[in-house]
Amino acid sequence: VTFSQRPAGWDENLAGLEMLFPQLPLGVISSILESTHNQAQQAMETLQKLCDGGAASPSASAEKSAPSPMTQVKQRKRAAEVQGGREEHIRHWAEVVVQRLAGSPSVQEAANRAHELLTLFEQEVKAAIESQGQERVAELEHKVAALQERTRIFLRAIHVLGERNRRMQPYREDNERLKSELAAAKEQLQRVEQSNSVLQWHVQQRLSGPSGGGFGFGSFSGGPGIC
Repeated sequence: VTFSQRPAGWDENLAGLEMLFPQLPLGVISSILESTHNQAQQAMETLQKLCDGGAASPSASAEKSAPSPMTQVKQRKRAAEVQGGREEHIRHWAEVVVQRLAGSPSVQEAANRAHELLTLFEQEVKAAIESQGQERVAELEHKVAALQERTRIFLRAIHVLGERNRRMQPYREDNERLKSELAAAKEQLQRVEQSNSVLQWHVQQRLSGPSGGGFGFGSFSGGPGIC
């Protein structure tokens, strides 16, 4: 039953998505495509996220968690850069401390200069931590926005399924009613066939009787009863 006119390209998009995701029911694919207003690319991304979020086998999870060789190379390069930058940063501050303390006229002046340097170092560390924290917050906000978008699409798909189920409900009720009427008609037909069988038996008995004719049912006894 078609409830509304499908947009152009609907059948092609649905067939393509069904080929890409054979493990998903056709109803789910159709609902996701309908919830995205026949946008095949957006529906494909949503279905892919749905598959990625499903339960995977241990081997598949291990393969997914293991980084590729190129990723491993990039990670080692990044770690080396971080380590190199850290060592360079430490060397820079060591040189600053030595230079500032070398010309101190007294121990008290050296302590004051050391306190000043440590204060600057603390401020720099706090600034770096805040910068990393802001980057982390921005990353989490992006993930939350993506999750909200996925949730919105799934809720729309659920709404489409619910609406489709609501439209199908009268047809289900009619189907149940027709089944009940068909069963009653079969039962009535069976009773009629039984009655016809009894009448035919009586007719045959009278035709084959001693008198050779007549239908004196009133004087005849025996034979099956009419239901």
